[in-house]
Amino acid sequence: METMKIGMMADMYKPYISGVTNHIEVNTVALTKAGHQVLIFTFGDPNHQDTDETVIRSRGIPIKLPFADLSIQLVRDHSPKAIHLIQEMDIINVHHPFMSGNIANRYCHDKNIPVVFTSHTRYDLYSEIYLPFLPSKLTCRLMAKILQKCCQKFDAVITPSHSCRKMYDSLGIKANFLYIPNGISLDHIEATDQPFNREVLGINHDEILLMYLGRISPEKNLPFLIDTFHDLIQSRPNIRLVFVGKGTEYQHLERKVRHLGLENFIHFTGFVPHQEVPKYLLMADIFLTASTTEIHPLSVLEAMGAGLPIVGINASGVGDVVEHQYSGLLSKLDRFEICQNLTALIDDPERRKDIGAKAKEAAQQYNIENTQKQLISAFQELIHLKKAKSS
Repeated sequence: METMKIGMMADMYKPYISGVTNHIEVNTVALTKAGHQVLIFTFGDPNHQDTDETVIRSRGIPIKLPFADLSIQLVRDHSPKAIHLIQEMDIINVHHPFMSGNIANRYCHDKNIPVVFTSHTRYDLYSEIYLPFLPSKLTCRLMAKILQKCCQKFDAVITPSHSCRKMYDSLGIKANFLYIPNGISLDHIEATDQPFNREVLGINHDEILLMYLGRISPEKNLPFLIDTFHDLIQSRPNIRLVFVGKGTEYQHLERKVRHLGLENFIHFTGFVPHQEVPKYLLMADIFLTASTTEIHPLSVLEAMGAGLPIVGINASGVGDVVEHQYSGLLSKLDRFEICQNLTALIDDPERRKDIGAKAKEAAQQYNIENTQKQLISAFQELIHLKKAKSS
């Protein structure tokens, strides 16, 4: 196997936490374990003490968008040191197409270094959520035009799910698409044998614990979950709901919980380090999500890897990884239907256990040990193709 020098490029990286940063971290560990050299090129305070020597951080000023749970970096360029290292890579894997993607193409084109973009976002749906003051048709046209301009410069675009590919098709975007699903570290989950102590949160062992894990953000549809829980608890008072994560909707959700008088039934943990996530998953009985804007949700995959049955919406992302009646129960975005699915699992412990076991089995296909082999094979082929074209 040929050893590669792989550059990961992202506008934002740790300490900012998201599915993208977790994806980069997990893949960097797996690729390094496979014998490849990986460097992560990102922006932020260059004086930030990165514990990981693979992170090459150039100066950037994070600008919080006032209308979204998102930040962008105000930057001029990567540092001379970073540019030099970028041009020494065999291949660049971009995770944000607009800024990092343009920078990668600028420095790699003349060096015949292939640039691959991994798509993590439903840009069509996000633009509708975060730009509600613009007509949806207009935002879709603008997004399609910007994305097409970026994608035509990449040597390949990795779509982790079939819904992701359908998004690009619906926007009329043409590119060299590769299907490679996101991977999760099952070893990390299986090495965790002790769940977090429920009693710390005031939850008894005989109560059924529902869990949401992820960003507390507008696109995750979390007020809908609270309303659904409020409906269900009228007939099933032995249930509890825990939100694991942080984000701009945090205080809004807390106010909603107080308004509904659910303070003793719904709990918020705040930020939890990624290495601690398995402990929280292992204390839950059911994983709950109402998001319809996912690409290939790592939180759902990790919940499946922990043996949790999934209750969610048969929509983008979740519908790609959860099989209805097998690894979870899916429905339309309808409170009554979700309550029915939750009730079916709450009232039937054996079915809950069976679906959880099947979810854990289904998660095996997304083990990082398997997906990184696909990634390595794709990278090596693109490097060879680039060299062949240049010669």
